[in-house]
Amino acid sequence: MPLNRSEIIAADAAGRVIKPVAVPQWGGDVCIRPLTVREEERFWEVIDDVKNGVECPSGKRGAVVMMACCNADGTALFTAADADWLGSGANKDAISLLFDEIRALSGVSVEAQADIEKKPD
Repeated sequence: MPLNRSEIIAADAAGRVIKPVAVPQWGGDVCIRPLTVREEERFWEVIDDVKNGVECPSGKRGAVVMMACCNADGTALFTAADADWLGSGANKDAISLLFDEIRALSGVSVEAQADIEKKPD
Protein backbone atom coordinates (compact mmCIF):
# COMPACT_ATOMS: atom_id res chain seq x y z
CA MET A 1 0.00 0.00 0.00
CA PRO A 2 1.44 3.43 -0.92
CA LEU A 3 2.48 5.81 1.84
CA ASN A 4 0.51 8.96 2.44
CA ARG A 5 1.98 12.40 3.09
CA SER A 6 1.73 12.14 6.89
CA GLU A 7 3.46 8.76 6.93
CA ILE A 8 6.31 10.07 4.78
CA ILE A 9 6.80 13.16 6.98
CA ALA A 10 6.69 11.03 10.15
CA ALA A 11 9.24 8.58 8.71
CA ASP A 12 11.60 11.43 7.85
CA ALA A 13 11.24 12.96 11.32
CA ALA A 14 11.89 9.60 13.00
CA GLY A 15 14.94 8.97 10.85
CA ARG A 16 16.71 12.29 11.49
CA VAL A 17 20.32 11.73 12.35
CA ILE A 18 22.38 13.90 14.66
CA LYS A 19 25.91 12.60 15.04
CA PRO A 20 28.44 13.83 17.60
CA VAL A 21 31.94 14.10 16.15
CA ALA A 22 35.04 14.31 18.32
CA VAL A 23 36.95 17.46 17.36
CA PRO A 24 40.22 17.30 19.30
CA GLN A 25 41.29 20.74 18.08
CA TRP A 26 38.31 22.23 19.94
CA GLY A 27 38.48 19.89 22.93
CA GLY A 28 35.15 18.12 22.57
CA ASP A 29 32.32 16.87 20.41
CA VAL A 30 30.43 18.86 17.80
CA CYS A 31 27.06 17.60 16.54
CA ILE A 32 26.46 17.35 12.82
CA ARG A 33 23.48 16.35 10.70
CA PRO A 34 23.14 15.42 7.04
CA LEU A 35 22.67 18.22 4.54
CA THR A 36 19.10 18.93 3.47
CA VAL A 37 18.18 18.91 -0.23
CA ARG A 38 18.59 22.69 -0.42
CA GLU A 39 21.87 22.61 1.49
CA GLU A 40 23.29 19.92 -0.78
CA GLU A 41 22.34 22.04 -3.79
CA ARG A 42 24.05 25.00 -2.12
CA PHE A 43 27.10 22.77 -1.53
CA TRP A 44 27.41 22.17 -5.28
CA GLU A 45 26.82 25.88 -5.97
CA VAL A 46 29.63 26.80 -3.55
CA ILE A 47 31.96 24.36 -5.32
CA ASP A 48 31.02 25.88 -8.69
CA ASP A 49 31.45 29.41 -7.28
CA VAL A 50 34.92 28.62 -5.96
CA LYS A 51 35.82 26.97 -9.26
CA ASN A 52 34.72 30.14 -11.06
CA GLY A 53 36.67 32.45 -8.76
CA VAL A 54 33.75 33.66 -6.63
CA GLU A 55 34.83 33.86 -2.99
CA CYS A 56 32.60 32.59 -0.21
CA PRO A 57 33.37 34.36 3.12
CA SER A 58 33.51 31.05 4.96
CA GLY A 59 35.18 29.12 2.14
CA LYS A 60 33.53 26.02 0.75
CA ARG A 61 34.40 23.80 3.71
CA GLY A 62 33.38 26.47 6.21
CA ALA A 63 30.07 26.97 4.38
CA VAL A 64 29.27 23.27 4.71
CA VAL A 65 30.28 23.27 8.38
CA MET A 66 28.09 26.32 8.98
CA MET A 67 25.12 24.58 7.32
CA ALA A 68 25.33 21.18 9.03
CA CYS A 69 26.78 21.71 12.51
CA CYS A 70 23.99 21.73 15.03
CA ASN A 71 23.10 21.67 18.67
CA ALA A 72 21.95 18.36 20.17
CA ASP A 73 18.34 19.33 19.39
CA GLY A 74 19.12 19.86 15.69
CA THR A 75 19.06 23.67 15.72
CA ALA A 76 21.84 25.51 13.92
CA LEU A 77 25.09 25.85 15.86
CA PHE A 78 26.60 28.61 13.71
CA THR A 79 24.99 31.68 12.15
CA ALA A 80 25.82 33.85 9.17
CA ALA A 81 27.74 36.09 11.59
CA ASP A 82 30.24 33.21 12.00
CA ALA A 83 31.00 32.89 8.26
CA ASP A 84 34.16 35.00 8.23
CA TRP A 85 35.55 33.29 11.35
CA LEU A 86 34.81 29.84 9.89
CA GLY A 87 36.66 30.78 6.71
CA SER A 88 39.65 32.56 8.12
CA GLY A 89 39.86 32.24 11.89
CA ALA A 90 38.73 28.74 12.81
CA ASN A 91 41.17 25.86 13.12
CA LYS A 92 41.49 24.51 9.58
CA ASP A 93 42.03 20.94 10.75
CA ALA A 94 38.78 21.08 12.75
CA ILE A 95 36.93 22.49 9.74
CA SER A 96 38.39 19.81 7.45
CA LEU A 97 37.46 17.04 9.87
CA LEU A 98 33.88 18.28 10.19
CA PHE A 99 33.59 18.87 6.43
CA ASP A 100 34.66 15.28 5.70
CA GLU A 101 32.26 13.88 8.33
CA ILE A 102 29.34 15.96 7.03
CA ARG A 103 30.07 14.97 3.45
CA ALA A 104 30.19 11.26 4.40
CA LEU A 105 26.99 11.50 6.51
CA SER A 106 25.23 13.30 3.65
CA GLY A 107 26.38 10.86 0.97
CA VAL A 108 28.23 13.56 -0.96
CA SER A 109 31.10 11.59 -2.42
CA VAL A 110 34.60 12.63 -3.37
CA GLU A 111 33.90 11.13 -6.81
CA ALA A 112 30.86 13.36 -7.31
CA GLN A 113 32.91 16.38 -6.26
CA ALA A 114 35.67 15.43 -8.72
CA ASP A 115 33.08 15.10 -11.49
CA ILE A 116 31.72 18.58 -10.71
CA GLU A 117 35.21 20.07 -10.67
CA LYS A 118 35.91 18.53 -14.13
CA LYS A 119 32.74 20.06 -15.56
CA PRO A 120 33.54 22.52 -18.37
CA ASP A 121 32.92 26.21 -17.71
